[in-house]
Amino acid sequence: MRRIITAISMFFVLYAGAFASPDGPETDFSKGKEAFKSGKIGEAAVFFNEAVKLDPKNAAALAYLGRTKSFTDPEGAIADCEKAIKMDPVMAAAYIGRGNAKGKLGDINGAIADMDTALGLEPKNAAAFDIRGFLKNKDLDYAGALRDYNAAIDIDPKTPVYFINRAAVKVNLKDFSGALADGDTAVRLAPDDAKAYNSRGAAFIGAGDTLNAVKDLERATGLDGALAGPYCNKGVIWFKAGDYSGALEYYNKAIVLDPGNAGFYIKHGQCEMKLLNYDGALKDFNRAIIIGTKNDPAVYIGRGLAFLMLKNQINAMEDLEKAVKLGPENAEAYSARAYARMQKWRYSEAIEDFNKAVGLDQGDYNNYYLRAIAEAGTLEYEGAFKDCARALELKPPGPVQALIYHNRSVMKRRYGDVVGAMEDRELAAHAGYDAFHIVKDDRDGFEKLIDKHLNSY
Repeated sequence: MRRIITAISMFFVLYAGAFASPDGPETDFSKGKEAFKSGKIGEAAVFFNEAVKLDPKNAAALAYLGRTKSFTDPEGAIADCEKAIKMDPVMAAAYIGRGNAKGKLGDINGAIADMDTALGLEPKNAAAFDIRGFLKNKDLDYAGALRDYNAAIDIDPKTPVYFINRAAVKVNLKDFSGALADGDTAVRLAPDDAKAYNSRGAAFIGAGDTLNAVKDLERATGLDGALAGPYCNKGVIWFKAGDYSGALEYYNKAIVLDPGNAGFYIKHGQCEMKLLNYDGALKDFNRAIIIGTKNDPAVYIGRGLAFLMLKNQINAMEDLEKAVKLGPENAEAYSARAYARMQKWRYSEAIEDFNKAVGLDQGDYNNYYLRAIAEAGTLEYEGAFKDCARALELKPPGPVQALIYHNRSVMKRRYGDVVGAMEDRELAAHAGYDAFHIVKDDRDGFEKLIDKHLNSY
């Protein structure tokens, strides 16, 4: 009897196989994994979808199908991955796919929690470390992101994207030599990968090597004209050079190619601020917040300053207070709040903020210069003179130097140092200061405020 049953069972297995794909679900799954590993996400999705059709209870195929969907259809990805988790609750790939999808939808905490679960199941899963590192970087946890990328590279030192992503974190940490080393490795591992050149180009920008940055970014756009990153980085170069209109054009291209990148809107808004288009800047910063940068101090700094320029002091202070809370180690947050406090003649509080800003970033001439203005507002002239001197030591652009000399001349005159005032006035004139036509340069919009304050006491 058993032999008969076995024979019948074998008949049904063979009979069912006659109607299956010639390759079979496992072959489709294997082909999908190969395509996925090669970065061919669309091709991989086709194979995984076919594998699921042939075997709807194949949890692994369903999980990987979810991973492919997480890049373009995060809601669908979550649905697929949750089905896979119900079938097999210890399937790490399902948590990775769901976590990646949550990250795309802005649920960073939920995404990181899923990566934690995946790594608990598979402690040597380099992809999970990579994605968690990306999420932490996005959440401004640069130290945590660096640890995760280090772990991913220790496990798999031959995957270029891990070096590309780690280089981005190192740029955020201002470790430009480390970022360049990772960029070099990425280019060596993937000489035809546009992202590798874009990564190294960003590192060159941070290191101040504009020539090599442009070369890498041109190489990146030549390899992949649809990649948004190189256009954004070209915008950064133009922005640093003071060509804000040129930078805006590159940021526009980046936004067209990747309209879901909140960082591009922040940079676009910063450009609009320089061009005195405060309404346009406000729209950019609002858009960035809607997309999902609620934890980034930069967006609240930008929007706060835009509100300030539009005479909306209440909303400005709310945003700048939030920026300080989100970025207690962010020098720009304190200097921006100090600027807003100066608008309300709150000099002592402004000085406290500038003290914090200087402690966090001793290389920004603006912090010393503006603290000098606030100190003059409280009649602390000696401190103001020292700060002006320190600002000049940092070699700001010529027009800014002219403004510093001019304003220090005003301070010295009020302090009673007539000779020193005349000397600074001559230095201001030599540097190009024109009291009747103050040139518009990269004084960051502070000149009107400063002139108003110096002429008031």
